Amino acid sequence: MAAGGVTLAAIVVMLMTWPKSFRELAVALISTVLSSLAGGAAVIIHFDLLRHVIGAPDLQTYVALIAGLGIVFACGLPGWLLVRAGFKWMERRRDKDLAELADAIRGAMAPKP
Repeated sequence: MAAGGVTLAAIVVMLMTWPKSFRELAVALISTVLSSLAGGAAVIIHFDLLRHVIGAPDLQTYVALIAGLGIVFACGLPGWLLVRAGFKWMERRRDKDLAELADAIRGAMAPKP
């Protein structure tokens, strides 16, 4: 059920933030796949979830693999969001040089009083 919920949430989020061009769609999809694979693998390794699959009875192995797929898929959503936010940020600062971009990043990361 969790994997189904994550899948539906991902479909809704991706449909609500549809890209403006085919290039933007391709970059966002590639980023989503890569963050799914890398982020999902990192979460599974960090929480040692692979041991639930190895040596488990058939039904538990099946359920653990479905849960792992849900984790991998859910880790792709931040990739989609970060790429879209990056596109927006770069689009607003298209005419600035590298020093101005570095100042903007420093200003955004500076602690607020």
